[in-house]
Amino acid sequence: RVNGQRVSAFVPALAADSIGRIGADASRRVFPLSAQPLLDVLPPVPAWARVILEQPGGPDSFLGQAEIALLSSERRQQLELLRTYYRFLVALEDFEEGEPLTLSEFAGRRFALDDVISVNGEPLALPFVNGWTITQLAFMFDAIFLTRTNVVVDGINVNATANPPNATSVPLQLRIGRLTSSSGVFVATGITLDAERFGVFQVPDIYARSNDTEFRAYEFSIPTRYTLLTNASSPHAIAAYLGELTRASWREMHASRGGVTQGDAVGSEFNYVVRNQPLPLTAEQELQARLVLAFLAGLFVIIPFCFIPATVAAFVVKERVCKAKHLQLVSGTKVSVYWLGGGGGGAPFCY
Repeated sequence: RVNGQRVSAFVPALAADSIGRIGADASRRVFPLSAQPLLDVLPPVPAWARVILEQPGGPDSFLGQAEIALLSSERRQQLELLRTYYRFLVALEDFEEGEPLTLSEFAGRRFALDDVISVNGEPLALPFVNGWTITQLAFMFDAIFLTRTNVVVDGINVNATANPPNATSVPLQLRIGRLTSSSGVFVATGITLDAERFGVFQVPDIYARSNDTEFRAYEFSIPTRYTLLTNASSPHAIAAYLGELTRASWREMHASRGGVTQGDAVGSEFNYVVRNQPLPLTAEQELQARLVLAFLAGLFVIIPFCFIPATVAAFVVKERVCKAKHLQLVSGTKVSVYWLGGGGGGAPFCY
C-alpha cells in the first residue's frame, strides 16, 4: 500500500501528478504561442490562385466561377487544395494578431503515428518501462481552440497497443474529456483508461502549475497476513503477541541500518516499546463493578451466619430422627425443659 491506498489505485494518481508537472513545465516554456515562425517557412499561395481567392465573394461568386472556367484542369484540381491552404494561412495570420484559432478541419479525424513515421518499413514501436513497447499509436479529438496564451482540446481519444515482453498484447484506449494548457498551468479532466482484460480505470483529474514546489511524501507499506490462536480466557494475549510481532518486524527492518543494538535497548537509534495505560472506567462500568462487589459482600456475610443455627438444629433433628425426644417426653420431661436444655440451652456450648 502507498499512503494507505492499494498500489493499483495509487499508481494512476501518481502518474497523473507526474504528467501534470511535466505538462505545466512545458506550457511555461511554450507560451505565448506565435505563428510567425510557421508563416515564415510556409510557401505563399500562387498569384493566380490568390486573385481568385481574395476577390469579393471568393471562388463561389459569379466572377470567380468565370475565372475558374478559364483555368486548365490541372489548375482546377490545385485550386481545391489551395483553397483549404489559403484558409489555414489566413487563420494563422489572424492568430498572430490575437484572434482565436479553431482547427475544425482536423476535428473527428484519426491521426495514426504509423502513417507518418516508420522504421525500415516496420511500424514504430515506442519503448516503455521494463521491456514494454507501445505500438499502433493513434489519436483523434473533437475540437481544438487556440489563442496565444491558451490551448483547449476537447474529446481527446488515444488508442494504442501495449506489448509486454513474452506476453499477449493489451489494447489501450485513453480518453480525456478536456485538456487546457496556458502559461505555467496544465489541466486535464474526465480521464479514463480502458485496458482490455484489465477493466476501466478512472484517473484523477490533473491540476498542475509550473511553480508548484509542494513537497510530497509517500508512505509505502506491505501488508502481511498471519493467523493467531489464543486462549479466550486471556483477552490480553492478542495485544501482547501483536506487540512482540511488531517489535520483531521493527528490529528486522532497522537491523541492516545499524540502529538496533542487541536486546533493543532503550537509547539506541531505533527501538520499539509497548506501554499499556488502561482507560478510566465509564459511569456504567463503575456501577456494574459496585453491583458485583455488593453482591459478593452480602453473599460472604450471609453464608457464615447460616452455620450458627445449623449447629444447634443438627442435634434437635438427630434426636427427633432417633426417637430420643419422644423417649424424654414419655418419661415425664416437660416440653419447656426439653427446649431449654437441648435447644437454646445448648447453643452457648457450641462456641
